[in-house]
Amino acid sequence: MRQAFHDNSLAKRIAQVRQSNGLSQEEFARALGISRSGYQFYERNEREIPFTVIKRCADIFEIDLLWLAYDDGEERVLERDNKLFDRLDEIYEFIDDWVRENGRRISRENRARLARHLYAAYWLKYGDLRTIKFAPRQEMNNVIEMVSYAA
Repeated sequence: MRQAFHDNSLAKRIAQVRQSNGLSQEEFARALGISRSGYQFYERNEREIPFTVIKRCADIFEIDLLWLAYDDGEERVLERDNKLFDRLDEIYEFIDDWVRENGRRISRENRARLARHLYAAYWLKYGDLRTIKFAPRQEMNNVIEMVSYAA
């Protein structure tokens, strides 16, 4: 049996950040630059979470570092919800523009799945999708093409 670390609340706060962003454990781990299995140990409180991971999480998801690391009693989210909605609007606009420019169509369900994937796989890593160049851009185009169909 694995030993649990005493600060279970940190593991719960990390899970709360992941869930509030609508990400799977794999997507969240990828955004943090760690393996899914490594992340699972953290969320289950089976390994101590390195401060570098805590800091990266706070930076990427715009969470107050003091709340995340030390739980000062209240969640202090730095305008996260509004920024997240703005990002999703930009991602949906990007998808719609790409589909239109390439003479493709996409179902509502695939559009929502694609937006979530692009957010987790590209936005968190590169920022604005329109500025991504070279290999990541081609990879992103391939993903969009796979889930869309000819008009």
